[in-house]
Amino acid sequence: MVEEKNPPIDLNDPDRQLQVFRALANPTRIAILRFLHNGPCCATLPCVKLGISQPNLSRHLQVLKEAGLIDYRLQSTQHCYFICRPSLLRPVFALLAEQHPYRPCRKPEQH
Repeated sequence: MVEEKNPPIDLNDPDRQLQVFRALANPTRIAILRFLHNGPCCATLPCVKLGISQPNLSRHLQVLKEAGLIDYRLQSTQHCYFICRPSLLRPVFALLAEQHPYRPCRKPEQH
């Protein structure tokens, strides 16, 4: 991850809170953040690794960027994305790393 150089996000602002939580509320965006947690990468690599189309990836990257969670640098002609606020995402990654036992819900029996 890259050192934090961006101004802090004002999480006291309810609209900003909502924007960040909405960005985190999508499994594809969580997968993208997990992918970027390993280090910066250019936009074409997650398409291959995550099995999503370039337009779909671009839309998810834009949501994460607008929420202030990621940013990018131009390398040649490619956008290379990175997590720009690692301290904000540290608790999220800690939560994702915990091993929670999975117990599927029982379907109610039909009579």
